[in-house]
Amino acid sequence: MTFINGKTAACMLMKRRNLTTKWTVHYRRINKKGATEESSRTKRKKAATTRTREISGLSQEMLEKKRSARPAAKGSKATDAALKELKSRKGAKKGPAKK
Repeated sequence: MTFINGKTAACMLMKRRNLTTKWTVHYRRINKKGATEESSRTKRKKAATTRTREISGLSQEMLEKKRSARPAAKGSKATDAALKELKSRKGAKKGPAKK
């Protein structure tokens, strides 16, 4: 075998691995040394787009109409009443607002 220089020949005779030898190209590539230019060109993920698929027998417009007609219920009436009660209690504890 022919080598670039005596250092590489000696490393081969000592059975040194390229990954453990810090000055080799293989080590530098694996451990990301000196890759400052490449780090600026990072890959960006595309934003996930949500698409609604048609149900057989229903068109896209009909789906949108049905969806908009449905009331958007965030919480039940019982939880809404409990929250109002808590807020009124907190307001009573604080007392009247000072000016």
